[in-house]
Amino acid sequence: MSAGDEWIDSDPRAMNAWIELQVSAKSSETSGGYQLRRVIRLGKFFTKTHTARLNLSFPGGLVATALFIEPYNSDDGRDDRSFRETLRSLSQRSKYAPVYANGIQVSDDKDVDRIGRLIDQAKSSLETLDALDDDADDDKKARGAWRKAFKHRFFAEPVKDEAKAAVALETKSAVGAGLAAPFLASAAAAALSDAERVERMESAVKSRQSSGEGGKPWSN
Repeated sequence: MSAGDEWIDSDPRAMNAWIELQVSAKSSETSGGYQLRRVIRLGKFFTKTHTARLNLSFPGGLVATALFIEPYNSDDGRDDRSFRETLRSLSQRSKYAPVYANGIQVSDDKDVDRIGRLIDQAKSSLETLDALDDDADDDKKARGAWRKAFKHRFFAEPVKDEAKAAVALETKSAVGAGLAAPFLASAAAAALSDAERVERMESAVKSRQSSGEGGKPWSN
């Protein structure tokens, strides 16, 4: 067990308080949405999908959280650009640099290769995501780029049936943080039952479709 692990076990409330402080300080929004929290969730899902795909270890837990707090780039109202630029900053760090949270080193020798894999995957994904700058309004291309970056079918073409779409989004709620389903990234969503989340997602889908908003978060 690393020194960071020992400290976390002895004082988890202090670490949680530090994370909340980072979220509120670095991504304060008039809407109270706190973009950094959504970026952390996207980042941790990003690591999990590539862990499963490659069958290799990537950073997890607090190390992963700190790795996405450290290079966070804010972009109020545009989680897609924020996450992409956070990946860019992450891709430029050294895998040998220790990871800190609340002044405590939470990484150790076993994390070097895991961090290196995350950095390499960030670089690879940026090659795909940067191509969107040439076709910002191409919905199909954008979905394809994000699907390739995450290696997850969440970004496939939307299901026509609204009820089925809501269930599909709920099933993949871990990645629905600001890019296609911002509601699921909120603290309130975590406290709801499955049935309540599906019901609210159905309403959100209908609302976005009727207003014409939310379908292309990557477009200007």
